[in-house]
Amino acid sequence: MSLKPAEPSKAVEPVAAPPSQGSEASAPRPAVHRKGLLAAALLLHAMLVVSVAFEARPAISALHNDIVYRLGPAADFFAVYHAAVNLEAGESPYVEGSDATTPPHYPFRYLPIVGHVARPLLMLSPGTARVLWIVCLEGLLLALLLALRKRMEPSRWLGVSALLLASSPFFLELYMGQFTFAAMTLFALALLLPNRVFFHA
Repeated sequence: MSLKPAEPSKAVEPVAAPPSQGSEASAPRPAVHRKGLLAAALLLHAMLVVSVAFEARPAISALHNDIVYRLGPAADFFAVYHAAVNLEAGESPYVEGSDATTPPHYPFRYLPIVGHVARPLLMLSPGTARVLWIVCLEGLLLALLLALRKRMEPSRWLGVSALLLASSPFFLELYMGQFTFAAMTLFALALLLPNRVFFHA
């Protein structure tokens, strides 16, 4: 009698259990979390902008030496405003001295053309002109975020947007009334935006 070799036993494949009801709802949702992060950054941004615009010692004071120990608020911006006042009076933009209008400011160190460009601001009070400059910087930030949205993946864009909206150096720029963010954002927009016809002769 011949013996047949034993057939190898077949491994029983485990059967995946069907997903229980409600498991999809309990699963993490990264997109929802990122949008929540962006919403929190927007709320924080709005609160800090209001603080910077209307408080002598805004909420970010503890983070920056310039706010605590130097002239402010808007000492850099009011230097340009003071230059415009001088030019309107027929004087050099570099003349120092109280004009009974401009709040405390640093000496004007820019080209005279900057003071000439700022002369329309004299139709506004210094405080109102400063708020208008803050609105302009906020508009540039929005334009930058929208331009980046077209060039980045949604997940990365949400992260970058949250970082920019909560950027402490940006709020210091608003407080001091500086121009660095405006200049760099205009340069970035020139590279990011389509139909850059002004680059072509």
